[in-house]
Formats: sequence, C-alpha cells, structure tokens
Amino acid sequence: MLGPAGVSRAAGFVEGARPGRGSTARLALVVRVPSVIVLSVLSALVLLASADAARRPARPAEAQGVFAAIQRHAPTMPIACLPLRVRVSTTNSAYASAAVSRTLSSCTWGDGEYLLRRFATRWRVLAEGSEHACSEAPRAVLRDLFGGCV
Repeated sequence: MLGPAGVSRAAGFVEGARPGRGSTARLALVVRVPSVIVLSVLSALVLLASADAARRPARPAEAQGVFAAIQRHAPTMPIACLPLRVRVSTTNSAYASAAVSRTLSSCTWGDGEYLLRRFATRWRVLAEGSEHACSEAPRAVLRDLFGGCV
C-alpha cells in the first residue's frame, strides 16, 4: 500500500512522523519506479542485444564471394586492405557488409564499409562509405548491418 508521495507503508513508513521536526522515527523509503519505465529500459536493452545478434559472420564461401566482389569493384586496392570483417544480414541474407582494415599501416585505402548484395551466385558492391543512404537497401537491412541509414 502506498502512502504519501508514493512511499511504501510496508517498507517502514511511520504515519504522522515527520523527519527533521523532533521525531525520532526513521523512514525507510522505497522508490517505486513506474512499470512503464522499467519495461522501456528492458526493451531497449533487448533491442541493443539483438542488434549485435541480428547480423552474423559470413560463412567461408560467402566471405570468398564478398572478397571477389570487392576486388572486381576496386581492382587497385592492396591485398592488405581487403576486409577483415564480413557480416551477413539475418533480415535478408542477400545483403552483407564488409569493413576495410584501418589498423594496417600499409592500408591507406579508407575507413568505410561496403554494402553488398548477392545476385544469383555473385556478390556485387552496391555502395561504399561510412554512411549509407536509406535508398541503397531495405531499411531493416541497413539497420541490421550499419545501425541505420541517412
């Protein structure tokens, strides 16, 4: 049962006692958080956890296809810069992202990510850069692979 200002009587609230006015009664305050706030925080945590789980590492055959597509797209890219991380969307497995290595000193190619799509048996680069337009792929795919679009 709640007393004044949402303080629980079951938590040791002494009715009629006023702290700081000569009363020796101690108040044990229990802060009640509305369930809406708790549910909002929990759902946000679930969404954050599912964002990482929504994309998966590429299988070896997928990664080889992505590497080949990037080599066709940028034939002068040094081998040292080939993507170290390839992820496939679980929203639509025909889409993937590939991050170019920035940690190698021999790679001065850039720091963006490629957006790729598989057509029949071949992967093709749709876009490259650090930001991706919402028109490049379905919004759910862009949210899945890059966290959103611009």
